[in-house]
Amino acid sequence: MKFFFRKLTPFFVSICILFSMIVVIPFTGFAEEAAPVESVAAASPVEDGGEIPSLAEESTPSPSASEPATEPSPSGSQGENSSPAPLAEIIEIARSDGEKAAVLIDAYENTEEFEAGVRDILSLYYTENLDAQRKAFEASLQGKAIDIVNAFHAAAQERSSAEELDYIPGEVLVVYNNNVTEEQASEAVAESDGHYLETVDTPSEESVGIVEISLEHTVSEAIEQYEANPNIKYAQPNYLYSALETLPESISYDTSYSYPDDPYASSSDQWYLSKISVPEAWELLSSTPHTQITVAVLDTGVDVFHQDLQVNLDKNLCVDSTSDSLSPITSDGGSHGTHVTGIIGATANNGIGIAGISGGAGNDVVNVMTIDVFTEDKASTASVVRGINYAIDQGARVINLSLGYTTLNESNYDYTLKNTIDAAVSGNTVVVCAAGNDGSSAYSYPSDFDSCISVISTTNYTSASSNCRSSFSNYGNAKDISAPGSSILSTVPTGRYTSGYPSGYGVLSGTSMAAPVVSAVTAMMLSADPSLTVDEIKDILYRTATDLYTTGYDVQTGWGNVNALGAMIAVVGLPAPEDLSAAQTSNVGIALKWNAVPNASGYYVYRSSSLNGEYAYLGQSSSPTYLDTSATFGATYYYKVAAHHSKAGVTSDLSESAGIAFKWLSYPSTPEGFVQRLYEIILSRQPDTSGKAYWVTRLNSQLETGASASYNFLFSKEFSNKNFSDSDFLDILYRAMMNREADTSGKNYWQSFLDKGASRKYVFANFVNSSEFKQVCSSHNISVGSYRSDEARDRNIDVTAFVNRLYKLGLTRSSDVSGLNHWTNELLAGRKGGISVAYDFFFSQELIKQNISNEEFVDRLYLTMMNRTADPNGKTFWSTQLKNGNSRKTIFMNFANSPEFKTICRSYGISL
Repeated sequence: MKFFFRKLTPFFVSICILFSMIVVIPFTGFAEEAAPVESVAAASPVEDGGEIPSLAEESTPSPSASEPATEPSPSGSQGENSSPAPLAEIIEIARSDGEKAAVLIDAYENTEEFEAGVRDILSLYYTENLDAQRKAFEASLQGKAIDIVNAFHAAAQERSSAEELDYIPGEVLVVYNNNVTEEQASEAVAESDGHYLETVDTPSEESVGIVEISLEHTVSEAIEQYEANPNIKYAQPNYLYSALETLPESISYDTSYSYPDDPYASSSDQWYLSKISVPEAWELLSSTPHTQITVAVLDTGVDVFHQDLQVNLDKNLCVDSTSDSLSPITSDGGSHGTHVTGIIGATANNGIGIAGISGGAGNDVVNVMTIDVFTEDKASTASVVRGINYAIDQGARVINLSLGYTTLNESNYDYTLKNTIDAAVSGNTVVVCAAGNDGSSAYSYPSDFDSCISVISTTNYTSASSNCRSSFSNYGNAKDISAPGSSILSTVPTGRYTSGYPSGYGVLSGTSMAAPVVSAVTAMMLSADPSLTVDEIKDILYRTATDLYTTGYDVQTGWGNVNALGAMIAVVGLPAPEDLSAAQTSNVGIALKWNAVPNASGYYVYRSSSLNGEYAYLGQSSSPTYLDTSATFGATYYYKVAAHHSKAGVTSDLSESAGIAFKWLSYPSTPEGFVQRLYEIILSRQPDTSGKAYWVTRLNSQLETGASASYNFLFSKEFSNKNFSDSDFLDILYRAMMNREADTSGKNYWQSFLDKGASRKYVFANFVNSSEFKQVCSSHNISVGSYRSDEARDRNIDVTAFVNRLYKLGLTRSSDVSGLNHWTNELLAGRKGGISVAYDFFFSQELIKQNISNEEFVDRLYLTMMNRTADPNGKTFWSTQLKNGNSRKTIFMNFANSPEFKTICRSYGISL
C-alpha cells in the first residue's frame, strides 16, 4: 500500500506562518560550532523601577529593535492591565536584538506558550544563521529553557558534522504501517514538528517517505519520536553510501588466450578476462541460443557519449534518481560509474578500447542502464531505493551496487534498503554488491544483506593458495564470492585517463571493480537461460568458482574466484561424446576412444554385457581414451561414455554404444613374446622400448629365467602401487603363468592359503613349479628357473594359520606381515609353544590399550582358546570369578589348560 504527499510550496508555507505565526524556513546549513548550554542567565532588573510601555500599544511594529516607539519592561510587566507581547512581535525583535527577545519571551507565564516561543525563536536563528543574536538570546534567557536550548545545540552540532556522518542530518526516512491513510500519515509527521518532503517508490510493499525533522532534534531523537507513533512501522536515517574504488596496484600478466580486436582486450591490459576464463565463455555462449538481458548500474552516472559505450548502453534508460523526477543523464559526476559500466558492457570487436565482459560474445547479450544515485560523493538510501525501483520497472534482471559503508555494529544497517533489495530478489532480480575497501572483516552494507551477492576483490595472483585477496578488500563470513578488482582497465569519461592509455580509458582498483565482473557473468548466464532463479544463479556461481586458499568456502575469498566458463557450462551443459569405438590390440584389455568434447574436464565410462542391457559405471578418464583392463577373455562387452565438468557439476547424456568380443591373443613364441605378455598382463600396459630390450637381452643371455623375470614384474613397485586385491592377483597369475583364466576351484584353493596368512610369494612359488608355467616358458624358448619364498610364514602354513587366528580373534584385526613372520618363526624354532604365544597376545600392550570389559575378555577367550562362542553358564561363571578378584591371567590359564585348546594346537601341528 502506497500513498503520495504534495510537497510544501512556498505559498503554502507563508500561509502557515501567517496563521500560526511560526516561521518555517528550509534548513540551509549550520556553520556555528554548537555546544550544550549549561545555564541560561536571568533577565536583568529594570533600572529605577520604571514601567516601559508594551510594544502591543503601538499600531505598527518599530522598523528595528534599536528604534522602538516604546520600550517594554525587562520583566515583561505591562502595568496592572498589561499582557505579554505577541509572539510575532517578539520574533521580529529577535532578528536584531536577542537580549530583548529573551526578556519578552520570559514574560510568558504559561509554560507551553513559553516553550513554543523559545522553539520558534531558536528555529529562526538556526534557519537564518543569526548566530550573534542567538547567543545574546540564550545568554539572557531564563534557566527553565535550558533543555530546549541544549536540544537545538545538539541537533545543530549533528548538522554541522555532516561530512563525518554516514547519514544525512536533518531528515529521516519514515515507513508507515499498512492501511495507514494519507491523513494519518500527515498527522504522524506533524506531531513531531516534521515536514514531509517526498515519497520514495520502492518494489517492497512499504510506504516510504523522506521527512525533514525539527531543528530541535537529532536524527536519533527524531527516530525515537516517530517510532512511538502507532501509525509508523519504523523510522531510520537516510544513510549515505560511498563509491568503493581505491588506488591501482602493480600487476603481472598472462598471455595464453586470444581476444576480440579491441586493442586493450589483451592479456596484458584486461588481464582479468583470462583469469576467469571469459574468452572460453564467450565462445560457448556464441554457439548457444541466447537473449538480451538488462543490467542496471547504480552509480555516479555515465558518459553516455563515450565511444566504447555506444552499443550495449541504453542511453534512454540512464536517469538521475537523486530526486523523484528521474531526469535523463548524459555525464558522470566522477569516473566511477563509467568505469563500472565499461567492465560490464563496453563494446566488443569494434577495433577500439576494451571489451566488456558481457559484450564479448557479440554485443547481443546485455542492455546496460546506468542510474546516477550520487549527490557529489555520497548516495543516500532514498536515491538508491528509488534507483532500484526504477531499474525493476525497466525490467532489470541484474542490479550492480558498487557502493556501501562499513560498520562495526552488525545491527547498524539500513532496513529500508534491505527490504527494498529483498523485494527485488524476491521478484527474481539478482543484486550484486561490492564487499567494501577497508581491508577488514567489519560489516559492510548493503553487501552483507543475505539476499545480495557480496563480492571480494582479488589480484592477478600466480598461486591460488596464497596472496589472492586484494589487500584493500573486505572479507568475512558474510561475503560470498571473489572476482578480479585490482588494477582493472575500463572506460572513464572522455577527457580523463590513466597514464599509458588514451583519453577515455583508465585503471581503478576496488571491490567496486570486482562486483561488475560478477554482474557481467550473471548476465551471460541469464542470457543463455532467462528462466534461472536467483537461488539457482547463486548456486551455480558458488559451486563453479575457482577455489582459492582452501577447498570450498573460506572467509578470505568466499567460494573462490568467479569462473565464467564453469558458470556457463553449468547453464548450457555439455554435448554427448561422439564416434565412440572399441578395439583390442593386445591382451591388456579393450581400448576405447572418442571425439573430445570442448570444455569437458573428464569422461565417465560405462559397460554392459548386452547392447540394450544396464550400463554400469566402469571408470573415468581425463582424456578421450580409456583402457578396460578388467575384461574377461571370451566375453562380449558394450560401452557408452559421458562427458562431465567437475566444477560445474554437469554431466552430458550418454554416447552411442560400441561393442567388442574380448579374445585371447597369442604371443609370439620368442623371449620378446614372453616379455610382451609380462608387460600387458601384469602391468596392464604396453612395454617401453628400453624396458623391453633390457628384459629380452637378459632372458637371451640366461641372466634371467622365466621365474625370476615374472617375480620382478609381479613384485615390482609399479605393480604394488596398483593395489590389486588377492582375487585380482590370482587372476593375473593364472593369465601370466598358466596362459588361461582361473578355474573356480583352483582359485578358491589358492585363496584359502592367502586367507590363512601365507604370502603371495608362497602362491607364486607354487605356480612356478606348475607344469603349465613350464609349458609357457618352453613355448617362448626360455628356461623356467625356480623360486622359493624367504618368509618364515611360508615355511609351514598351518603354523601361520594358528598365528593368523590369534590376530583375528584375540586382537580383532588383520595380521601384519612382520608379526606373522615373527610369531611363526618363534613357534617353528621351538622357542614358544601355543600357550605362551596365546598368552603374549592376550596380555600385549595392544590388547591392554583396548580396555575391554571382563565380559568381552571372556568372550574372546572362548573364541580363541575353545573355538566357539561362550555358553551362558560358562560366561557367567568366569565373569563372576573375575568380579570376585581372580586375575585375568588366572582365568587365561584355565582356558589354556582346557582340552579344547589342546585340540586346537594339535590341529595346527604345534606343541602347547
